[in-house]
Amino acid sequence: MRSFITILILVALLAAPLCAQEMPPILTVQRAVATAVQNNPQIAAAAKSALAAKARVGIASAPYYPTVGFSAQEQHSSSNRLVENTNTGTVVVNSGTDTSNGQVSVRQAILDFTRGPRLLSAQLGFASSLQDFERVRQDVVLRVREQFFLVNTALEVLEIRKWTVLARELRLRQAEGFYEAGLRARIEVTKAQADLAQAQLEVVRASNALQVGWVTLNVAMGLVEDTRYTLAMDPLDTHVDFPPDRLLALAWENRPELVGLRQRTRAALADLQAVYNDRIPTLSGSASYGRQGEAGFNLVNDSWNVGISVEFNLFNGFLTRHQAEQGRAQAEALVEQTEQTRQQVFQEVRAALVNLREGLSRINAARTSVASARANYELARQRYEVGLGSNLEYTDAQVLRIQAETDLVTATNDYRTFEARLERAVGVYELETLRAALRGEMP
Repeated sequence: MRSFITILILVALLAAPLCAQEMPPILTVQRAVATAVQNNPQIAAAAKSALAAKARVGIASAPYYPTVGFSAQEQHSSSNRLVENTNTGTVVVNSGTDTSNGQVSVRQAILDFTRGPRLLSAQLGFASSLQDFERVRQDVVLRVREQFFLVNTALEVLEIRKWTVLARELRLRQAEGFYEAGLRARIEVTKAQADLAQAQLEVVRASNALQVGWVTLNVAMGLVEDTRYTLAMDPLDTHVDFPPDRLLALAWENRPELVGLRQRTRAALADLQAVYNDRIPTLSGSASYGRQGEAGFNLVNDSWNVGISVEFNLFNGFLTRHQAEQGRAQAEALVEQTEQTRQQVFQEVRAALVNLREGLSRINAARTSVASARANYELARQRYEVGLGSNLEYTDAQVLRIQAETDLVTATNDYRTFEARLERAVGVYELETLRAALRGEMP
């Protein structure tokens, strides 16, 4: 007996590491979001676009600096000429010359009234690209959270389907026992068999839906793999007392789409100002120094050049006028687009708030329904076991319980999804951040 116990202990110790290795990693919604922000290619592409916009700021600031140039040239020239010699007659004489020259030039725009607006436009474009990056990030975060909750729904629904198989296996054994004892008709056995087969089919469907959900979640996180996880869910936050007007004010202030459009409108106005300023003359200064000589600068000629130039556009084929018309139209179009986005944000915030409140009501109703359905199922099962209840009563109670528990699972995860959509509609992450912003505590 003692040796048998020792073997059992050894088997348990050997199996424990294997079980620990086979346990899927724990994944929270915060960890899923962090993984997506680090790995999702959409976010990486938006970050590269922002870097390109930052480089355009440097390009726009280049006219504020002088332009320095250097040129050098080494030239060899050779010529043949005939020379009369009294002793040797006519001979060919070859003469060559090496010429070297170099020049350094500096040019600086002293007055150019287009530089400032163009630089401001580039800076606003960079700020707008940062808002585009934030918009992409928030979209990816919302997609990850939605898929996270969908996978959790699929997991819980699969457990309900597995419980349904066990419950219908039990009912099949009971029906077979009643039939063998001559207390029930054969049709109850065949009906129980059909219900069991349907429950097993639902398990297959739920399992397939879960597998697809895992793949979709991993792709949303930027992972090309088929990893399973143990999902860790946060407790429900059922405090939905958000004032709609404050939510809208916060959304209009924080939504990256609106902030980015306002910055793009200002950039378009800056471009328009640059077009107008192009009518003003530009003043530039230049200076150069050059050296030229033969045979490695042995014979040197120095040259200096200093000058000031004024450029004024007298006529360019009405180009400035057409550019101004184009700039005004683009700015006005951005204003209308901003108003359209503002209306869309209004719709999203109000709809998200209504859905959140509805989701909470669905959870409360589903909890009551589950409690009633479980009590009803137990009564029907006990009545059927002692021969007092009918097969139809037992089946209906079982279906009612399955549907009630499925509704509760769906309502709970839908509520979490509605939370995420409300946060995305307002432009903040997590309800605690939203509440802090409503209290004026958000930095």
